[in-house]
Amino acid sequence: MKKWQKGDLVYVPQAAQLVQRTRSGSVSQYMILDSPTTLLVSRQLPEDYEVVYRGMKWIVAAYDTYPIPR
Repeated sequence: MKKWQKGDLVYVPQAAQLVQRTRSGSVSQYMILDSPTTLLVSRQLPEDYEVVYRGMKWIVAAYDTYPIPR
């Protein structure tokens, strides 16, 4: 698994799924990205990352995060 840290910027491709979860772990909201984007990592989770997208915190799977292309 890639190891991003709080404050890192990551590239997330089109069609990646972002989710929000309740305290019990159930999915409360989800969205599919319609275009690739760069997101800010706000927290590292065991198998995912919490990221900021349009001012809200979302969870993205680690396998959908990449270094920013140069």
